[in-house]
Amino acid sequence: MISLTDDTSPISAEMVGKSKASSLAEMMAAPTFGVYVSCNDPESQGKTAIQHVTASGVLSLSDPKLYNVRSAVHEYGGGAFCVGPHGDGVIVTDYPSHVVYWLSKGKDAMQIFPATNTKSACRLADFKVVESATDMFLLAVMEDHSDPTNVQNSIVSVSLDGMAKYRTLACGKDFYSSPCWDSSSKRLAFVAWDHPNMPWDHSVLFVSKESIEPFAIDQVPDAQRVTSTCHNDSFGVYSPAWFQGELFFLYNQSGWYNIYKWEANTNGLKCLYPIDADFSEAKCGWILGCHNFVFIGNKQMLVANYAPPPDSGNDDPSGSRLVFIDLMSGSIREYGRSCLPPYSISSLAYSEYEESLYFFGGSISAPLAVWVWKTPGVEDSVAVPVFDPASDLFDADVWTKLKSAMSIPKHIEFPSPSSCNGLGYAYGYYYPPSLSSPQAKPPLLVKAHGGPTARTSTTFRLDIQYWTTRGFAVLDVDYGGSTGYGRAYQKSLQGNWGILDIDDACNGAKYCVSKGLAREDWLCIDGSSAGGYSTLAALVFRDTFRAGASLYGIGDLNALAEETHKFESRYLDGLIGPYPEMKNVYDERCPINFVNNLTCPVILLQGDEDKIVPPNQAEQMFEALCAKKLPTTLVIYKGEQHGFRKPENVSHALSSEYCFFCRVFGIQPQSEGAFQEIPIGLRIAL
Repeated sequence: MISLTDDTSPISAEMVGKSKASSLAEMMAAPTFGVYVSCNDPESQGKTAIQHVTASGVLSLSDPKLYNVRSAVHEYGGGAFCVGPHGDGVIVTDYPSHVVYWLSKGKDAMQIFPATNTKSACRLADFKVVESATDMFLLAVMEDHSDPTNVQNSIVSVSLDGMAKYRTLACGKDFYSSPCWDSSSKRLAFVAWDHPNMPWDHSVLFVSKESIEPFAIDQVPDAQRVTSTCHNDSFGVYSPAWFQGELFFLYNQSGWYNIYKWEANTNGLKCLYPIDADFSEAKCGWILGCHNFVFIGNKQMLVANYAPPPDSGNDDPSGSRLVFIDLMSGSIREYGRSCLPPYSISSLAYSEYEESLYFFGGSISAPLAVWVWKTPGVEDSVAVPVFDPASDLFDADVWTKLKSAMSIPKHIEFPSPSSCNGLGYAYGYYYPPSLSSPQAKPPLLVKAHGGPTARTSTTFRLDIQYWTTRGFAVLDVDYGGSTGYGRAYQKSLQGNWGILDIDDACNGAKYCVSKGLAREDWLCIDGSSAGGYSTLAALVFRDTFRAGASLYGIGDLNALAEETHKFESRYLDGLIGPYPEMKNVYDERCPINFVNNLTCPVILLQGDEDKIVPPNQAEQMFEALCAKKLPTTLVIYKGEQHGFRKPENVSHALSSEYCFFCRVFGIQPQSEGAFQEIPIGLRIAL
């Protein structure tokens, strides 16, 4: 067997598992000092707890042994907690019970919903506490699963007296998000959309036409549309927020998610900072509760962040910018690396008490951490990190070795002609092997991200550095349909999923070979969820790769269209075509139907509780591969849903994939500690 490196990788699969299991999720300003953040706890198998983060320390607000702060509205969740009334504690939703609690220091937890000793099929998320002169209540998105075949979504107001009383404020649309209430005008705003649209395809911002008392009415009367269809096209809207009686939101009418203000008197829209960049994150639309901009009240200032598209001449692979918009004068100031060291910035929160700006920040060599800018907008000041959940995972020597071994990605644009009339080009990040290799050209792992309406990230990809420190090169592809490159690039996948994405993955691999960056007979591909489908489709319909790994990937498009959850049940209408009217097209793009085309080994990794891509998809593909006598392995991880959360499962899946590819290529794998490689041809459950 061939050895790729002379040195041993400082990155183990166990480290990757622990790192992923300690990730940050959401953040909100605390009533006094610091912020509240939700953070996965590697000691509790990836469960999520709330931490109070300040410049002087971290205090746990919730116990992951008692509460797993995670929502499941739209299955992907988000918006799982908010600050309690009068700044007292936090209100959280627990997973998988879907019970909503008010957790307050020094008091017993109060069950807000459903009523104590009762069961409910309803899930709540995207919380906002509303306090008026006479009432206090919780605004939330409700998803009622009483009838699994007819899930109902709505916006509700829930009493905070422990009686679990609620009123339905808006219903009749297929989906809702981002309810927010203006205390000055007493008006409710929210986003809604209907099948077959996804929120980035066409969602609408609504505002109640008159003052309301959200806990005194059963339905918002005559909500008016703020955004709408324009020029026979439709657009997406995210993250509405009120500030001093004015409504602000993100809208992609220009082709990019820019910041808009609603002119209530004329029902017109004003773009505050037109720029060819998105002020939204890749997870927006998928995840509830995204905070993409904040307000500095005493300065009449809106603060937002964006990342310039990688092809715009920006030297930083993930170089975020903070924009300060004066709402009185309209003046705009931008801040970059001189004040903001991290490459990547997200999830802003402003502490009025401290007059400090908090955010999540990370880089290629530093995991996502909580940062604070104590004097935001002051040129000679610098933001500093205050909480890094991964810092306790490894000692100082390990961190030193990690940083010295990091592969620095290069953003590339490569030609990608497609049989479906794509744009003719695609993007990706190429990571060269970071340790010396005796091989002139390395093996290449092409990664297809999930979504597919999403994009990849370069922020502390320990899962990628695991490969580069073992002598592999990696191409992380932002295939056509990815976000962050403008609406035209994103829409190029419409009707073309299963063609354009796999053409881009294959053409990216071929481009690397042509440039001497990879060895032609050592090409492999992996992907999770939608990326798992792209992986299987590339292996079935093209002959570029010699091996593949599908992590909870889609093998049967018909089954996905018929069985998946409500949020994505019509997603394929746009990506492929209406179902079942275009079932013939689904059949043509179904990897499971063409397994006879497969000529290479495939490993399949799947969670047994996955509601988005049910385990039977992996089972069917495994059986078909075995019937064809192709090298294959299926690993089913017990207690895992769509995406692996338990550190031991994350590390096991990574080691399994690595050893599988090494076996295929005749490469001597580095030691994986106590990991026992699974024999070819077995289906096992862990």
